[in-house]
Amino acid sequence: MLQVCLNGARTAADSAAATARELLTAVAGAAPGRPVLLHGEDGGAWPVLRLAGELGPATRIGIEDALLLPDGRPPATPNWWLLQRLW
Repeated sequence: MLQVCLNGARTAADSAAATARELLTAVAGAAPGRPVLLHGEDGGAWPVLRLAGELGPATRIGIEDALLLPDGRPPATPNWWLLQRLW
């Protein structure tokens, strides 16, 4: 499985989904048919997770990726709680 991770300069919430789309397009051309895991970090974690939900690649989320909930509040801590907030 190819892992496409947005980190560093690509964590801005307003540009993360567009950057993820660009990377997915590049990956699809370079490795067609390969399974992909898409995830972001920091401000880009939630937009990229939503994009993965729309487009269908595997994804993940955890406190190592996002220390805040989409509304900026700190989470209760367990990873399952983060997922519960998304769905």
